[in-house]
Amino acid sequence: MKEMDYIRLTDSQPQHDAVKLVIGPGTGLGQGFLCKSEHSPFYEVYPSEGGHSEFSVRNKEDFDLLEFAHKFLDESDNVENLRAKGKVNRVSIERLCAGPAVPLIYDFMRQRHPDLKRVLEDEGINFH
Repeated sequence: MKEMDYIRLTDSQPQHDAVKLVIGPGTGLGQGFLCKSEHSPFYEVYPSEGGHSEFSVRNKEDFDLLEFAHKFLDESDNVENLRAKGKVNRVSIERLCAGPAVPLIYDFMRQRHPDLKRVLEDEGINFH
């Protein structure tokens, strides 16, 4: 693969033989990391549950999103609520950036920017 095949998330430069992180948002937030021993020419892959860590608020918009997410999870019939074994009361990173988060983010942004073009609704797509 080439540099153009990757999306850089930070300005830091990769270090040869350092730990590497892999994320893959889909129906969940797949995360893992790769470590290379000085005794091996290959990286070893380790899965993680990093997507289950709590969403960390860094600014006012994050705070508003967190409040909206709590209300959304409490009141909606979103897939997260339907497949949960009980009341969903945590907002993890995964709940805000994996596939099931699309309706939540869509509703949050629509509430904040009512003049946005509602492409999904115009196409007759219903996430709820």
